[in-house]
Amino acid sequence: EATEAEAGPKTFTAYSKFDFLPGNEIIAYDDFSTTETGDFPLQWNTNTGAEIVEFDEVEGHWLKLNNLKGNFIPEYIKELPENFTLEFDFIADFQPEYAYQRLLRILLTEVQDPAASLSKGYTGKYGFFMDLSGGVSRNTGELKWSQVKDGYLGDVRGQKGAPQHLNGGLGSKVTRVSIWRQKTRVRMYLDEQKVIDLPRAIATDAQLNQIRFFSAMTNEKENIYFSNVRFAVGKPDARHALVETGRWVTRGITFDSNSSTIQPESHGTLKAIAKVLRDNPDISVQIVGHTDGDGPEDYNQTLSEERAEAVKTKLSDHFGIDGSRLTTKGMGEAEPVSANDTPEGKANNRRVEFVKQ
Repeated sequence: EATEAEAGPKTFTAYSKFDFLPGNEIIAYDDFSTTETGDFPLQWNTNTGAEIVEFDEVEGHWLKLNNLKGNFIPEYIKELPENFTLEFDFIADFQPEYAYQRLLRILLTEVQDPAASLSKGYTGKYGFFMDLSGGVSRNTGELKWSQVKDGYLGDVRGQKGAPQHLNGGLGSKVTRVSIWRQKTRVRMYLDEQKVIDLPRAIATDAQLNQIRFFSAMTNEKENIYFSNVRFAVGKPDARHALVETGRWVTRGITFDSNSSTIQPESHGTLKAIAKVLRDNPDISVQIVGHTDGDGPEDYNQTLSEERAEAVKTKLSDHFGIDGSRLTTKGMGEAEPVSANDTPEGKANNRRVEFVKQ
């Protein structure tokens, strides 16, 4: 049986059980495109070294975490409300050699001092952490998780194998991590696979205010890279928005760059709107595409029209929604909701609207 690293590009069909819904409003979006190669991003904090790099094998800008123990903290995230989502891409560039430790910890925490214990896998007073740990060889690994309550590990904890996400080689595997908090509940996905779904993961009296990425590796030849960090807030509720207010706006339908090809991670959002349409057969909608302000205006207008049409086709062909209930329209860059001078502003402007007709 082929591993995921060998299985080729991600497909929409593989995400048939993917039910992740990103938050309504993007608070932070960081693809490191505004940071020069070789520099450390200004809005992050760390106790150790890291730098932005580019590759021939993989597109984009990536934050390269070196093999020393340390935390990497996005300081522009200062509050973790009851409903939020965190997404990012990571690459585990592990070698076919023995290593005592290979670790990436994602920590959602409550801290009084944002700079406390930067060199340690600090868990804070309250919170929840998820550890992606490589084994002694690069083809083994596991996912561990634990609640933190009053400074101690809570009863909500566990572990499972996750070797397919820790295979080595720079070009062999880019994994999308999606984390979804709804009050005390935490869900975590690795690509299309839901690996954590815990209803009482976070203590009810927790006031979370920081995200930390903690890295620890003992093989100096190995590195972890991550990019495309997206933090969004708000409870996604397609039924209420469309049926009761007549309009649902989503940033959860994403496309390949400069393309109308829908990315497979959009499956959960499309599934949600399809359910609303099936449950309300008397409703027809107009699908409206919007782009950011990069590129020529006429190009963006055409792109937005093609993207709206692609959403219609996917709802009709994949989810069985009658195409006669769906019309499309493109607005290009004409109706921005945020300034187009920051990565998160552009990400908020790239959206799809469903308007009840």
